[in-house]
Amino acid sequence: MARRIVQTILEESEYEEFRRASKRVRKTLREAAREAIRKWAEETSGVSAEDPLFRIRSVSYGDPKASEYHDRLLYGAEL
Repeated sequence: MARRIVQTILEESEYEEFRRASKRVRKTLREAAREAIRKWAEETSGVSAEDPLFRIRSVSYGDPKASEYHDRLLYGAEL
């Protein structure tokens, strides 16, 4: 996987707060920044890897035309 470098400029107070917080949870600044970016991107995108939708398993009714029956019931589609 390709990696990219992301840089930013913080006010001294922001930096100190970030440094203290990362030290409190025993993470390097790099680890804490990476985690913060991932969380922000997840919250902003509206998609979460933890969403139960991504844990749904497929269902087989043993009938190759089951999806066609569903379409007819749900959408009024003709077979």
